[in-house]
Amino acid sequence: MKKNAFSLEAEVLVNEAVGTRYRRVILAAPEIAAAVRPGQFVNLRVTRTLEPLLPRPFSVFWADAKRGEVELLLKPIGRGTHLLTRVPAGEKLPLIGPLGNAFRVDAGAEVHICLGGGTGMAPVYYLSSAIAAEGREACLVFGFRDASYQLPVELMRRSGAGWRLASDAGDEGCHRGTAIDLLKMLLDGDFAGKKVAIYTAGPGIMMKLAAGIAAGRELYCEASLEARMACGLSVCRGCVVRAFDAAGNPVNRTACTYGPVFKSSEVDWEHYVGME
Repeated sequence: MKKNAFSLEAEVLVNEAVGTRYRRVILAAPEIAAAVRPGQFVNLRVTRTLEPLLPRPFSVFWADAKRGEVELLLKPIGRGTHLLTRVPAGEKLPLIGPLGNAFRVDAGAEVHICLGGGTGMAPVYYLSSAIAAEGREACLVFGFRDASYQLPVELMRRSGAGWRLASDAGDEGCHRGTAIDLLKMLLDGDFAGKKVAIYTAGPGIMMKLAAGIAAGRELYCEASLEARMACGLSVCRGCVVRAFDAAGNPVNRTACTYGPVFKSSEVDWEHYVGME
């Protein structure tokens, strides 16, 4: 097992709908809640049986060390996530974490833009709350198709960060366009002249474009990659992604242990294929 990771039986405290597209699962996992950092993930068995055989990896959406709770944000898509939606409060599920590495916040940045889409909203949401808790300026930038993908306002406020939204449909309160369109607008507008760092998670094309913007403007940028993390411990090698080493040579990295957070300049974006 990975050093500093815990294997435990986590009681499901809450399993509820969040908006119209997502669910929030709150687990009693005090050891993990005390140790986890933004960007790390957990591996959760979604049933008490061996079917499905493999646990599912989930980025941590929120952790409360005092209450000993870990929150996950999921969008029911595949069989595993649909099975998880049926688990009642009070049931205990095998859980391992925290796994992987965390975001490394740029200490010299004046503004931290946390850019997310899809279930990639989870790790950058947690990161924004940690940055805001330190009294630093964090701005959540979320992009989605339409308002049905929004998180409830009370959850957005809980992060303590500012937020800006973009939707293809141009819903009320949203910039019409993509998250990348909104990112460019903020860099040229509200945050012009400030030292900005970008942290991103979500669809591969969004992260690739954010990485290109960061490189062109010489901004610090990290990306949380999604891959098929079957074991979470670099044993199965199912989550290998193409990257570059310090000398610029192509290398293979396991997203579950070397990542999931990479410096954006380390990722071979021409070969990266995300999960959404």
